[in-house]
Amino acid sequence: MNKKLILGIRLLVPLLITVSMGTLIFILHAFKRMSFNWDVMLVATLLVYLIFEMDRRVVNYLYQKNPHSNGLGSRFLLPLGLSFLLADTLILIFYTPFKLYQIAQGANDSFHPIYILTMSLQVFFLVLAANAINQSIFLIQRWQEETLRAEQLEREKTQAILNSLKHQISPHFLFNNFNTLYGLIAEDQDLAGEYLLKLSGLYRKVLQNQEEVIPIEEEIQAFKDYLFLLKIRFADDVQISYSLHFEKEEAFFIPPLSLQTLLENAVKHNYFDENIPLQLQLQRNANRIELCNNLHPLLDEVENTFGIGLDNITARYALLSDEEVRVTRTAQSFSVSLPLLTIQNTSL
Repeated sequence: MNKKLILGIRLLVPLLITVSMGTLIFILHAFKRMSFNWDVMLVATLLVYLIFEMDRRVVNYLYQKNPHSNGLGSRFLLPLGLSFLLADTLILIFYTPFKLYQIAQGANDSFHPIYILTMSLQVFFLVLAANAINQSIFLIQRWQEETLRAEQLEREKTQAILNSLKHQISPHFLFNNFNTLYGLIAEDQDLAGEYLLKLSGLYRKVLQNQEEVIPIEEEIQAFKDYLFLLKIRFADDVQISYSLHFEKEEAFFIPPLSLQTLLENAVKHNYFDENIPLQLQLQRNANRIELCNNLHPLLDEVENTFGIGLDNITARYALLSDEEVRVTRTAQSFSVSLPLLTIQNTSL
């Protein structure tokens, strides 16, 4: 609850109660020609404020002392009873001399047990109203705090899972490239050396990037850098076409290494050579980006195996957004469509 709203309630409600009580007493005594007394009104207002403040402190103290208790007695009856005893005692201590002074000055009033009982009843109803208001304020604040705590825990949980997935995908990226490098060493050691230098530069960027999402322009550039590495080994056995267009004012994001992982999977799970090249197409479709490749699965590939990389991407998107990763497989092609995220549709 807003602090200004709470302060407004603490200031206005006791004042309204005092004015209402004073108005009611004035009306009830109108036939006795009762005159309005500012001194009495001021003292009554201060006492009502004292009762409300005392009850607020009692409620806060009991909540802090036993924050996990939800029983009717400890949560509601105990603060009500304790506030009433304290308030009634203080009222009698401070208000009694004031009342006796008025009587000594000639006020048409008396001081007897019925008066004490009447005052105690008035104090009780004031404490009851104060306790209801203070308990409501505190319960709303507690509910808001628990809601914020639950959201914080959920964010921390999501962050931990994302970090785990990131730690998973980076070695996956590295190990796949080491396999490529191993095959390249046997064919051309000079080319393998060049490949290793390019790979180290690209992987350095991977390690330096600690964001959950990055601008799509950065991801596309990293994709092209990785494709350059593949071209060192496979030359024209891997072919690609682009159909990408982004306006300057558009701000789209994507989990890092997503496109490179899809490219890795296409290379890893398909057979291709100079006669049957791996044909790739990277294109934008509305608010999605799609990588499609012709399908020539290896003989030992299980039909519906997409690899750990695609599972990782899907899991990261599930944590970041309600948008889904779409996978389309036909007899001739395999495509993965990734949502382009914005600040509005990203949960982090």
